[in-house]
Amino acid sequence: MVLPGALWAQSAGTPAPVDWKRANEAVAEFPRGHADVLKWEQAQPVQPATPARLAAALTLPTPAHAARLAWQTHRDLAGVQARAGADATEAIAQGQWAALAPRLLRRVHGADELLAVAAQARKAWVHAVATRQVLPHLQTRADAADAALELGQRMVAVGNWSALQLATVQLAKTAAHRDWARARYAAAQAQHELLRLLPPTAQVPEPAFPASLPDVPAQPLSAAEATARLQALHGHMPPANAWAHATKARLALAAYQTSWTVAQGYREDELPTRQRITDETLLRYHGMLKSVWDLLTETGNQAQAQVEAVQAQRDFWLAHIDLTWTLQGGLPDALVSLGGGGGTAAASAAGH
Repeated sequence: MVLPGALWAQSAGTPAPVDWKRANEAVAEFPRGHADVLKWEQAQPVQPATPARLAAALTLPTPAHAARLAWQTHRDLAGVQARAGADATEAIAQGQWAALAPRLLRRVHGADELLAVAAQARKAWVHAVATRQVLPHLQTRADAADAALELGQRMVAVGNWSALQLATVQLAKTAAHRDWARARYAAAQAQHELLRLLPPTAQVPEPAFPASLPDVPAQPLSAAEATARLQALHGHMPPANAWAHATKARLALAAYQTSWTVAQGYREDELPTRQRITDETLLRYHGMLKSVWDLLTETGNQAQAQVEAVQAQRDFWLAHIDLTWTLQGGLPDALVSLGGGGGTAAASAAGH
């Protein structure tokens, strides 16, 4: 049976940049930011690009592409793939590990390494895409902070504000730009970590990634189904190994279920509610019931919520990889940390 999360759907995209300078000069025409919905392309080519093409460009639309390329750096894995068979190999690349019978790979010498390399590449791809996805949202937050500071400076100049009031706005602007700078570095670092897993022919300055991570599935893998698969797996393992593996598998399942709950909460509750607040703030601003400060503040809040939602998506897919790997007998070195989004997106993204 294919794991429900294996078929990836749509994901929220990134908002267009807002011209905050113009907003301060003509607040009646204050632009309304919004997130465009981007369709996730599921019909991707299954064959990796040829080395000749990789030398000029590299496109990594799915983690399966990263897994296939990562295998090429391990020459001994060609024989493992042949022994496992084309169907099983492709299922591993696609992350559809639940479709494989546990005893199948237990009988294939070298299958553990095949799975480990695929898991590492898939997780590196998730990090690379997630760190890029938060950048436009953090830029929106920084732009709003710039606009607030500019407006505050004008108010100080005409005597409507004190220097103390302006200092608070200055600190908010500094924090927003600090987070944006950290996030840009985190994106570069994540890209480097992914590329170093791939063949030399894939070392290009700017590989192409999708604009966003796939959305979380509507329904996660159930605890009952995971337990049944573990029991089947442990029937092919020595008792001592099965006991140690069961302990790690329970934690991997808990991380998977918790990360799904958090990500689903952002998608179904946090983001829609935040959008309603922004919409209402905008309406009241045009009706002269809210100030430009309220609108700038809410724009920053919405951008931060988008960042945290992306981080929740990232955590889910990392937990998904760990769990599916565990259900095939793997023992991930470290499971995903669910410490929360916080104000520093880059630090959180780089911490996994």
